[in-house]
Amino acid sequence: MPESSILWKHYQTPCFDVPTSIDFSSFGIITASNPESIAHTDAQNNERNAQLEHYISECGWEYVSLTAGSPDMLWQESSFAVKANRSDLFAVSETWQQNAFYWVNNKNLILVPVLLAPHFQPVNLGHFDNRLTF
Repeated sequence: MPESSILWKHYQTPCFDVPTSIDFSSFGIITASNPESIAHTDAQNNERNAQLEHYISECGWEYVSLTAGSPDMLWQESSFAVKANRSDLFAVSETWQQNAFYWVNNKNLILVPVLLAPHFQPVNLGHFDNRLTF
């Protein structure tokens, strides 16, 4: 599973462009973009994320739009910081065919495998604020 191992390493170096403050003590960062890490067009990803945003709204969850990406931000995905419990966000990520999502609890950032579980375990990535781009 070398390709998965490479992806897993990349997932451990995220940066986040957050246009507004996130006032949730616990939240997940989820997306519908590029299911199973297979590149889709911008139009496809935009449509998928619009559907995900509608679902988040229907659930009544508070959320903030943000961008998740690589340290150089050459790779980026539109995402949502969602105030919901971790198990619900795991299920949503699984439905949207995501390999993983990020969980933030009291500013502590954790990478949580979804489709890559059980091959990989959650990884503590440190303080969330250290991953913000300015």
